[in-house]
Amino acid sequence: MPHRHFPFVVLEIEADNLRRAGTFYSAIFGWSFADSDIEGGALEAELGGDHDTMVRVHLRARDPLTGAPPARQATQGPALCVHDLAPILAGIVAAGGQLIAGPIDVPGVGRRAYVRDTEGNEVALLEASHESH
Repeated sequence: MPHRHFPFVVLEIEADNLRRAGTFYSAIFGWSFADSDIEGGALEAELGGDHDTMVRVHLRARDPLTGAPPARQATQGPALCVHDLAPILAGIVAAGGQLIAGPIDVPGVGRRAYVRDTEGNEVALLEASHESH
């Protein structure tokens, strides 16, 4: 199988204090964070690129009482942008991985699915819609 490029498009970072973490990453890397509509609350920075290669950083709050990570909808690991979701999902299942959730339509974005590899690692896959370009 030839090597194919699938850019990372989302990085999730847990934080005890979202504003403090946003200030830290802004000072170090120059990232500009804004409130996000992600369930449970988050800050989001868009790091550039076109729609297919835009990298987003999500700062997500840990539970202040327990220190537990944010509630998981499906995955909080890396997200990869793919050109055609269906054959990628079929290949993952054929290779021993599993589909956790989706694919689901995300209005204005595209289609998203969550998978688990053979070692238990979770990854989100995103196929950008043509209307969102």
